[in-house]
Amino acid sequence: MFHAKNPRRLTFALIAFVLIIIVGLITMSKPVHIYKSNSAEILKSILLKEGELTPEKAMLYAKENNPLFVFVDIRDPYEYVKGHVPNAINISLTELLSDETLKTFDKYTRDKVTIVIYANTQTEANGPWMLLKQLGYSDIKVLLGGYEYYSKVPKENEKVPENPEYYVESQSMILQK
Repeated sequence: MFHAKNPRRLTFALIAFVLIIIVGLITMSKPVHIYKSNSAEILKSILLKEGELTPEKAMLYAKENNPLFVFVDIRDPYEYVKGHVPNAINISLTELLSDETLKTFDKYTRDKVTIVIYANTQTEANGPWMLLKQLGYSDIKVLLGGYEYYSKVPKENEKVPENPEYYVESQSMILQK
């Protein structure tokens, strides 16, 4: 009924709508970061445990100062100063996708250096690890259990438990489900 009484109004509204859509498409910018792998590839990597590094191996690599591994602490600087993996660099989570950080990660990738990401807990590092994997960084691992477990790794003369704590869900995690 409305269009029958005033067809010019409907025509004007339709033209305005189409112009708004066209202007939106023209001014839309390209995304800054583009995923290079999909969720199926990430899931496969998780199931094959390709992206994991045990605290025991991490301690060995850190002690040797192995040049093929770089540890990236994504906690805030205050937490980093309180304690960190030896020779780890601190890149807070807010700076993880900055141009400077990604250039550094690109350099590590070119040099065939494995990046090991960690936070206080593994859960805090899983998201950033997955994001960087999707951005195409293939030589990237997450420290199992995070810094909390790393700092509790048995010393050389102590035996590693059959099922380390980072593989066993705590009662509080089970109750949250």
